[in-house]
Amino acid sequence: MLFDYQQNGFFFGNEQKQKEVNEEDILPDIAEIQAALASHRTKLRAALARCRIRDCAISVEALLPMEEQEKIKYAAAQPVYARVNTLKSSLEDVMARLQKDGYVLEEKSPDSEDQLTGKNFISDEHFDNLLVFSAEAKFDLHGNDLTNEGCLVIQDKSTVISVEVVRSFVNEVSSQKEKANILIPGADMKKMLGDGDDIIQTHVESGNITAYLSSVIHPDRTVFTFGATPDTKGHLQNKMEKLGARNVTFLEEHFLDAIPNDERFRKVKIIVVNVPCSKTGIVNPVDFVLQEGVSASIKELARGGLDNSKIRGLAFQHLGVLKHAMSFPLLQGIVYITRSIHTWENIDVVKKAMEEIREAGGKLDSYYDLAPALPNLAKQLEAIGVRRKGEDISLTSQEPGHNYLKLEPSAAMNGGFVALLTRKKPVESPADVLERAAKKGLMKPKGGKTPRAQSPKSKRVPSAQSKRPPVPKQELEKLTITDTTEPVVSDTELDSAVKGKPASKKKTRPHGSADSVPVKTPSKTKAQKKAEKERAEKEHEEHMRQFKF
Repeated sequence: MLFDYQQNGFFFGNEQKQKEVNEEDILPDIAEIQAALASHRTKLRAALARCRIRDCAISVEALLPMEEQEKIKYAAAQPVYARVNTLKSSLEDVMARLQKDGYVLEEKSPDSEDQLTGKNFISDEHFDNLLVFSAEAKFDLHGNDLTNEGCLVIQDKSTVISVEVVRSFVNEVSSQKEKANILIPGADMKKMLGDGDDIIQTHVESGNITAYLSSVIHPDRTVFTFGATPDTKGHLQNKMEKLGARNVTFLEEHFLDAIPNDERFRKVKIIVVNVPCSKTGIVNPVDFVLQEGVSASIKELARGGLDNSKIRGLAFQHLGVLKHAMSFPLLQGIVYITRSIHTWENIDVVKKAMEEIREAGGKLDSYYDLAPALPNLAKQLEAIGVRRKGEDISLTSQEPGHNYLKLEPSAAMNGGFVALLTRKKPVESPADVLERAAKKGLMKPKGGKTPRAQSPKSKRVPSAQSKRPPVPKQELEKLTITDTTEPVVSDTELDSAVKGKPASKKKTRPHGSADSVPVKTPSKTKAQKKAEKERAEKEHEEHMRQFKF
């Protein structure tokens, strides 16, 4: 704050204007601080001089932390962005009123590096509803009637980019419904694609993003925003009324306490995860608080980077919020937003959440994957970064082509990170599709019987009395019992065989007669079998005796 005060010559904005200010617009606390600083103007200058001598600093900038020194070269040149609030006015009306107030619209090519001065302004090259003003005009814009009426909202371009990612996904969902109506006329789209396009914002912050989200969806839809307190809820509601956002519902509960299957959220299709972060991508803390109105203290923003332990702690909180957002069953997309430049808070959190959700769910019906976030804008930003030697906004050069936007702090805007995660269904193999259809009874497998899913507990252990599996047909043929006993030789036949006379041939019966069919004899007892065996042995001994004699 002291450095910013010194950069302005130890004069405040209203003192530089040299004109009377409406007393109603002056806050008593701010006026008291301003008067105290103004009364010590000479002492503050002397204190800065002593600090430079003590630290052997060449300039006042050298007294700042190294990270702040890198950002400060962009702070003086960073323009002021103002979004046209389409809920209250149109671009044409706003530009006409600005020109009436003395502002001059310039025609500026994207390659031009000339800075804006005075009351000159241009239209942004990427977004039609965004106007760019010089840094000198920021105090005049905050007191302009367009800003007080809510027709013009001072907002950083990094914030506009994050909400435009939400708008692109909302338009994509709407186009899918239109295509489905054309391809399947008369079909119930509510059952196929769901009903409604409501949005959840996990943290309300100052309400600027909330009002912008309200303008990108249909007025009949709802924006649910969490984190409002009894002290801030009234102020936020008045701000939404001023900005024309009448479809916003403020919830005093924490987002982690929300039940995914709550009836209130059955029409929610998108969740915007804008978790509190380290804000290391912010170039000018004072201007950021002045523009965005974020409830972070200037001391936290101006003290430089946090240590690794605190950043990892914030990343752990981000992971819990993102995983809870993925648990909403009817959700179609998540937009993850930070104002940090640390990988731990950005892409590492996104990858870790997707991995843990897959591991916890096993074979899920759906999963989340990164989708291109404003691919056309990403190419344009990358081209600008190449043309201006990396001094402007660009995608990270370490991982080109990835489906997320990593915005580096620059003279154009503050840094940040935006990622779009969409719900997708896993691709099934033909075998999996046939198996699932057979289990549902939609078709029968080749065996003719529908397989039934059997749990491990329902499997029976085979017992000794259980039926044995059927014996194959080939084995049965080997075991078939037929009447193949040799005929008994009589005495006369034996004598004729000894004398060399041919024995009479036995008449063969024709095939198919009753006698040719094998007859199954009844089973015999052991005693009968033993008696038959003894009788056969005696007959054999008698035949041998006769043959011998």
